[in-house]
Order: sequence, then C-alpha cells, then structure tokens
Amino acid sequence: MDKVGEKLYKVDSYEVINKDSKYHGFKGYVTTDSTDSVWLQIVRDPSWERCFEGRQQFSKKELKRIYASEKLQIA
Repeated sequence: MDKVGEKLYKVDSYEVINKDSKYHGFKGYVTTDSTDSVWLQIVRDPSWERCFEGRQQFSKKELKRIYASEKLQIA
C-alpha cells in the first residue's frame, strides 16, 4: 500500500518508458503480474487524459513505477 499525500492507495501504477513502444508515456495499473512481465490496464495517455487502450502486456524493464496525485489517480 502506498501513501500519496494524505491518502492510501493499493493500486500499482506504472508508466511505459520503452521509447520503441507505441504506448510510450502511457500509464496504467497492473492486472496480472508474473516474474518477468505484467499486464497493464492502460487508462491514461502521455498527457494524463483518460483513454481506453485495454490491457497490454509489457516486460518489467519497459515500465517505471509512478505515484500520482489524488486528482490524477490512475485507477
């Protein structure tokens, strides 16, 4: 569980950092986790606007853990 500001969040949120991916800069939360990859539910585009790209699989090396303000919470 993560503390952000005065709120606690249980969601693991990530940003795609692989510049070769069409999802570079998109953000999402983990739906399924394995030893070397995760499935993310993509819900924010690079400008933090809501989007509906569905679930995508990424290597853990392609992702960066992010912390969002309450206003911009991903889930």
